[in-house]
Amino acid sequence: MDPLSQFLSLHPVRTTLDWRCELRAPWRLVNEGTPHGTIPFHLIVQGNAWLETAGTEKLLLQAADILMLPHGSPHTLHCGDRDAPLPQVLPPVVTSLGTLKSNGTGPLTEVLCGEFILDPMVSSLLIQSLPQVVLLRTQHAEMHWRLYQLLQMLNSETQAEMPGSRAIAEHLSSALFSLLIRGWITESSVTGNVLRLLAEPRLYPAVQSLLAHPETALSLKELASLCHMSRATFIRLFQRSAGHTPADLMTAIRMTLAARLLAQPRTSISRICEMVGYSSEPAFHRVFRKRMGMSPGEFRRRKIGKVET
Repeated sequence: MDPLSQFLSLHPVRTTLDWRCELRAPWRLVNEGTPHGTIPFHLIVQGNAWLETAGTEKLLLQAADILMLPHGSPHTLHCGDRDAPLPQVLPPVVTSLGTLKSNGTGPLTEVLCGEFILDPMVSSLLIQSLPQVVLLRTQHAEMHWRLYQLLQMLNSETQAEMPGSRAIAEHLSSALFSLLIRGWITESSVTGNVLRLLAEPRLYPAVQSLLAHPETALSLKELASLCHMSRATFIRLFQRSAGHTPADLMTAIRMTLAARLLAQPRTSISRICEMVGYSSEPAFHRVFRKRMGMSPGEFRRRKIGKVET
């Protein structure tokens, strides 16, 4: 399995596709912000819109643009008057997708809106690696042709009055998050970021080993050897790419995996300790508490409501 697939497998995501917006200018959509781990997204099917959110420049969105806000930032989408009325909410149609319509008479904009939902404690490493705004323009972009096709398929299914349309739309939207992450990595020039590390082919062997075998402690010399590099060259390239030392990233991966396992009642805490590479339970408890702000037992109680030993 490639490093990005391995990394994303640590961060299960649930997708909700909530609204189909058919809006004639002037109109505005206001999102007051979402809790950490809940990531709004918008797919511009047709027409134009402006995005306004704190800390970034006003952005013009066009047909086939896909937008997500990884940190749940408050934001407004609008066309025409910035203070235009909010659209009217119509009851769900055959696809069970809510519909928003405006009373304007101007140009039509169609938008699909939803949310990606991750566990904020388990997925903090992933969320922190993403910027405030991810915007991919898929029309006429060869690198994003799969995203463009997915947008068209989602648009078709959310309009269809056919058996299974809602289920099909949900399955299609479940692939959207991973495609967006891959698209952002491909397009972004950001360095010092865990996601950028996953796109550095020279470091693939070491990163694959860290992700596939968190229970195994490899030395810097061994990791460098996997990449056919000197120790100094490996450390320099790794830190420049990831913004973390290999040891820091290894700890983050282990604690992410531990948090996922703790949410499952069938595996004991002592077994989880072994699975993430700790021979000493007290050491595992100290590292987990430092990263998660609570002991493994407290974390498990919050997730499943009982204690496992």
